[in-house]
Amino acid sequence: MKDLHISRNLWLTIDEIAKLIGVPKYTLRYWESQFSDFLNPERTNGGHRRFTEDDMKRIKKIKELLKNKGYSIKGAQKRLKTEDHRLNTEDLDYLAQKIALVLKKEFLR
Repeated sequence: MKDLHISRNLWLTIDEIAKLIGVPKYTLRYWESQFSDFLNPERTNGGHRRFTEDDMKRIKKIKELLKNKGYSIKGAQKRLKTEDHRLNTEDLDYLAQKIALVLKKEFLR
């Protein structure tokens, strides 16, 4: 928690996020409860939420799915899990390629 206080200016409050995203604070709280695997902001010692830029991107994605694309909560949860898995698979593929290149260089010396 010490880092939270040191880098406080890098964190956004729920008020700031609500204004930037254009949704009420109660909506953000509800989305946090419904998308806890995807959205889990840090908390101060006093229990106040602090959002990062990554949190804001996640909230924008949730808003896009629910408000713009007409997904239900369950549908949006499923979509986010699918996208998360796809990203993890892409990350693993990228790492495997990098490791293969390093090994190839090492063994071809």
